Amino acid sequence: MNRTVVMVLSMLAMVVAFVAWSMISPIAPQLQQVYHLTGLQKSVMVATPILLGSLLRIPMGMLVDRFGGRRVYTLLLLAVIVPVLGVATAHSFSALIAWEV
Repeated sequence: MNRTVVMVLSMLAMVVAFVAWSMISPIAPQLQQVYHLTGLQKSVMVATPILLGSLLRIPMGMLVDRFGGRRVYTLLLLAVIVPVLGVATAHSFSALIAWEV
């Protein structure tokens, strides 16, 4: 694959992965109404993906050093499909948080 194709695919994958989790914050008021969440629960719901992303940078970096960025990033994007679908189908606050984790 030439470099331009790899760069475009990598950028597209990053945008999709970022948008999947960053959309929780803008729709938080609607989720708060649907799930009847308190202010604290809404804050936890919004903060969970951000905190976990920060904490997982270290082990992901170690995996990248060992196996290479392409492999790890591809597996990460494939693994993210399951929780994104889970968040989309969650019917309670606890299920929403469980899928975010």
